[in-house]
Amino acid sequence: MATTTSTTRVTKLPPIHGIHIHVYRNGDRYYKPRRFTINPKQVRNFDALLNLVTVGINSRNGAIRNIYTPTFGHKIHDMTAIQHGGNYVAGGSEKFIRLQYDKIEEMERMQTIKKPKLPW
Repeated sequence: MATTTSTTRVTKLPPIHGIHIHVYRNGDRYYKPRRFTINPKQVRNFDALLNLVTVGINSRNGAIRNIYTPTFGHKIHDMTAIQHGGNYVAGGSEKFIRLQYDKIEEMERMQTIKKPKLPW
């Protein structure tokens, strides 16, 4: 009897890495950005991303329906426009409110610095 050995070829798929983004709340100058990790297996379309952000930032105006770029307020329409490490502003049905979203963390750091006590 001849023995046959079968070799199975295992192909490795490239690892799926999540996309990390920071999301600000539209018009809220005191809300620090919330970091989201978008897993392509769980968030397959733009509506799923909107639902994830709605739950994550506890919007004051209901469901999140729009995502904008923070500098010029350009509306994001699909998942291909989302970039790894990007900053975005999430809003409901209201229009984009222009603020200096990138300065929000700096302002908070400046407020938490203790002022020196006066000797008298």
